Amino acid sequence: MAFKRKALLCLLALGLALPASAAVYKWKDAQGNIQYSDTPPPPQSKAQELKVKNSGGVNPLEYAPKADPKAAGQNAESEKQKQANREANADNCKKARAQLSYLEKTSGPMNKINEEGRSVRMSGEEREGQLKQLRDQISQFCS
Repeated sequence: MAFKRKALLCLLALGLALPASAAVYKWKDAQGNIQYSDTPPPPQSKAQELKVKNSGGVNPLEYAPKADPKAAGQNAESEKQKQANREANADNCKKARAQLSYLEKTSGPMNKINEEGRSVRMSGEEREGQLKQLRDQISQFCS
């Protein structure tokens, strides 16, 4: 019997607490700032009582940032650009590896095309510089 009485009192207290909603007041303070509070403002201020819907909790979707269609378009464009960069890097990697392989396998003198379009012999320093440049390109594009 005592258990039923306690349970009934708990349910009654819970039922009374649910529909109660606190008043929220809005007013301007002496400095001109807008204030919000659940306690009544000073009597000299012109307060407005706001109607607050008591839903028993906060709906997270209500405060979630809205999807920006521009941002979605930019993300898609960004993904296209990233894919194009990956493809270009793969192509540059392949070319640099092929050129490096050719330079390393060739043991005799090598020729290059100069600014005038003529074939001229490559010096040992130029060859080493070309090998270093190709290795740098491979480390950049093949990673």
